[in-house]
Amino acid sequence: MPKNITVRPPGSEMTADIGRLKAIARGPLAMIPSQHETPVAYAVLARRLGIVPDIVDLALVGGFAWDVAGILAGQYIKEGEAMPEELEQYVVHRLTGVCNRPGKSGKSALASFFRNAMIKAAVNLVLVAQEGGIKKTRNDVSKNKISALEVVSIALIESGHAISYEAVKKIHLAPLFKRP
Repeated sequence: MPKNITVRPPGSEMTADIGRLKAIARGPLAMIPSQHETPVAYAVLARRLGIVPDIVDLALVGGFAWDVAGILAGQYIKEGEAMPEELEQYVVHRLTGVCNRPGKSGKSALASFFRNAMIKAAVNLVLVAQEGGIKKTRNDVSKNKISALEVVSIALIESGHAISYEAVKKIHLAPLFKRP
C-alpha cells in the first residue's frame, strides 16, 4: 500500500496522506471494547458517546445490556443528574416488574453495536478530514484511488481487528440498530 495516493475530486487534485487518515480513523477505533470488558466499561462508553437510548433498547433483548442499563441508571442517580427519558422509563419498568432480565447474554450483540458505531464514526471522521477529497467507497477500476472505507479497513486490520473492506462497507451502509 503506497504511503501517498493522489485523490482527484471534481475540479482539483490533492494528495491524501494515508498515515494521517489512518491515525484519524484510529481515534474512534481505539474505543472498540474488547470482548473482556465489564458492564461498567460499556456504561462509561455509552454515556461518553451519547447512546444511552440505544443501550436501553438492547437491554430489552440481551442480559448483558440489561446489566449495562442498570449501571447507567445507578451512575445517573449517584451523580444527581437527570436521566434520559428512555432510561428513566426503563428503570420504572424494571423496578415495577413490567420487564424482566432477558435470559440470553446478548454480550456479542452489544459488542457488535459498539464496534459498528465506532467504524461508522471513523469513516465519517476520515471523510470530514479530507473535506470532500476522498470518496466513501472505492472504485475498483481506478488506479491510485483510496476510499474512506478502505482507510478504516486498513486501520482496523493494523489494530488487530480482522474486518475486511467488504465488511466495513456493509457495516457503514447498514442502519446502526434496528429497534425491537
